[in-house]
Amino acid sequence: MESKLNTDRSTEQVRLLQQLEKIGHMVRRFHKELRDIQPTPEFLEKLKMIMEDIEGTINLFKEQQRKNYEELMREERITYQEIQALEKKFDTWSQISGSSLPKKTPKNQTLASARDITKDLPPEVASFEKFMEQNGGIRGGWDEYDHQTFLKFRLRYQGKAAFIKHLLPAIPTRTEEEIQQHEEWYQEYLFLNDTKKDAIKKWREKREVEKEDILANATEEPEDPDTKQQKLQEIIEEERRERKSKLNSWRVQKELEKAQAEEKKLREQLMKAKKEEEWKQKQTELKAKVDEYKKEKQKEEEFLKRQQEEWERDEIERQRQISAREIVRFRERK
Repeated sequence: MESKLNTDRSTEQVRLLQQLEKIGHMVRRFHKELRDIQPTPEFLEKLKMIMEDIEGTINLFKEQQRKNYEELMREERITYQEIQALEKKFDTWSQISGSSLPKKTPKNQTLASARDITKDLPPEVASFEKFMEQNGGIRGGWDEYDHQTFLKFRLRYQGKAAFIKHLLPAIPTRTEEEIQQHEEWYQEYLFLNDTKKDAIKKWREKREVEKEDILANATEEPEDPDTKQQKLQEIIEEERRERKSKLNSWRVQKELEKAQAEEKKLREQLMKAKKEEEWKQKQTELKAKVDEYKKEKQKEEEFLKRQQEEWERDEIERQRQISAREIVRFRERK
């Protein structure tokens, strides 16, 4: 079990690093685009799409980590409460019986926690694990980037079938048929995962009832003290092992906190880049307005100049006509 936990922890760490590297790559790409700004609507739309992709990826990453963290904390809390209850009942029973626990476990008897507990789990768990093994794991055989992009568009369009057409340009390496198949796989994955969670919940409740019955029988039935204590010891030992495995969640919590710090840093960088882009866009718009104002002013000045020239020509013509009439009158008087 410890080896499996170490493997799961290593896998989770690799997954977190991959997601952070992906976000970092997207931010670096955004910064690269900002080095060569072009004041065109197409370029601004491109920047907007990149920013939306980064923000969507960060939000999705944050939501996944929040759910993982809440699940770990919930399991740790339940386990801790179970251990406390069992230890309290065991102490009470020990005081009543006046006996001490055997120092050694019989060699011919194996503790419950040493068994392969997977065979005791509900069949829904086995069905889910088999489905995962046969269909490419938690991403259905897709790589991290394609699957995260798929989830982002699916969330954006709330699972509507139309999201597939919008998704096609974002992952050009996938055909529409492949995306449709991945959607069918994901729906089956969600169904089996929910079924598994419900089955585990019911299984735990049933197991808790069985533990209560064992404890009640251990304190009520006139059994041999060693036998009763051995049963209690088996239960407590099993719970201790489970608690030990789940208390490792604090390490996962540290990894989550580190990931959240990285995410916060990336978000700050994104906001800074966004403000810089907005400032440059405003400067571009302001420059365009100034250029437009200059053009309008130049047109106005040219118009006034033409008007002035026309007025001067008209005035010259009017003066010429007046002079001509005066000359005619002067000649007539002679």
